[in-house]
Amino acid sequence: MWKTLTDREKIAAVLQVIASREIPLVVLISDEAHEFTSKVITYDVWGQIPELIIQEVSPGEGNALIQADSDLVLEFPIKSLLCRIRARYLGVNREYPHGLVLSFPESIEYMERRREERHVYETLDFVSVDFELRGKDKKTKVYSLSVLDSSLHGLGILITEKDFDLVKILKPGDELRDISLYTESSVIKVNGVIRHITKIESGKYQGTYLMGMESPEMIQIGGTSEDQDE
Repeated sequence: MWKTLTDREKIAAVLQVIASREIPLVVLISDEAHEFTSKVITYDVWGQIPELIIQEVSPGEGNALIQADSDLVLEFPIKSLLCRIRARYLGVNREYPHGLVLSFPESIEYMERRREERHVYETLDFVSVDFELRGKDKKTKVYSLSVLDSSLHGLGILITEKDFDLVKILKPGDELRDISLYTESSVIKVNGVIRHITKIESGKYQGTYLMGMESPEMIQIGGTSEDQDE
């Protein structure tokens, strides 16, 4: 059952956490079955019109949909909780040309994630991934990338300057095969699908990219491991 947090200072504290940790947002637009992804850029809780500014969503067609239908739901995880906020699209901000200005949320709804969802976050703590790609010159390159976060929707993988060629090579919907996922103590081989590649506009990793990858196999492995522990 959903519970509600309405204290404005506590809501601001939560937004500060998801902004500083660059926790991905799942953006839901009314009457749209497709989910979009974004991140919090900044917020202003005490201004004349309190605002929340998020990155333009990915895939990009969602930005036009948001401008046409201003009512949004943003979902994100914090520890064992699944949280969501409701906001309205207000416009753009010249200081953040790649951002969307939303109304500051009046509340945060939260609930405990189901057991199988908790396992993906807490037990499968991935730290890096490796995979191979063959270029146009027929040569194979091995990519070793860090994992920034895990979510119900897969992994957030960091693309730094040395691997910026991936931004041109990969696009949403592309499949990666034989990916090695590394935890502190094990390696798991899976296939995955790229869901988005989003430029990070602020914070510690400003100027780099976050690649969202989904792997049904990873979720299945998580469920199998939990059952064995019991």
